[in-house]
Amino acid sequence: MPGAAPSERSARIEVEEHGEGRPIIFVHGLTFDRRILVETSEPMFGALHARRLYIDLPGHGASPADPRAASAEGLVDALCGLVDETCAGVAPIVVGHSYGGYLALGRASVRSLAGLVLVAPVIEPDLARRVVPQRRVAVLAPELAFLPDAPERATFEEIAVVQTPEVLLAYQRLVHAASERTDRTMLEAVRRRYVLPQPILAQLGAHAPPTLILCGRDDHWVGYEDSLPVVRALPRCELVVLPDCGQLLPIEAGERYRALVGGFLARL
Repeated sequence: MPGAAPSERSARIEVEEHGEGRPIIFVHGLTFDRRILVETSEPMFGALHARRLYIDLPGHGASPADPRAASAEGLVDALCGLVDETCAGVAPIVVGHSYGGYLALGRASVRSLAGLVLVAPVIEPDLARRVVPQRRVAVLAPELAFLPDAPERATFEEIAVVQTPEVLLAYQRLVHAASERTDRTMLEAVRRRYVLPQPILAQLGAHAPPTLILCGRDDHWVGYEDSLPVVRALPRCELVVLPDCGQLLPIEAGERYRALVGGFLARL
């Protein structure tokens, strides 16, 4: 039910669950935690009924670090284990943001899904090979209330495309606070083994779930052009590129995010 306390469903992954119906698993990116997707996604589930499972990846949020999951492959294995444990044989829909999108693709490449939503996803794990737009700030407010000593200022100014008081407050609450809680040893271990060993796109065709990809036109971290090979690999794939937002798409384009994802989930 809304407001329910998180329940530990796995030794490695903490889950916050809401509602009933087909399971939808929300997977955040590195240094985030489940709260960014809870806050930005829950408002779309008024008339849309589903069982929502928001997870904290190992070493993030309320989930303890786990050496078994300290790699891309280990995180996908942990995600598969969570699905097996919580979904009782029902193929879930998976929503992945940022690196969570890469992990969701990894899950889709090995087992069937009822649907897949990728939000500002990492598609090309090799940073040097990513095709990204030139960095651009779409909206810049004249005065922003940074925290004392501004510990979040550098990262906010680097990642945010919409730099307004509202986005900054959400960033402080949902992004900076989550990063401060992330287990750094676990994070560095994952970054050293950031790439899945198997080629994802070559295996997607066998499962091919209905897919929605949402990208920010100004996402200078992961871009949007690298999503085109996924569109070609999946016959039931929609790609939407939203202007004036980037890696923080769920925050910077919250209403558009909810309208597009909610509409896709309703069709499923």
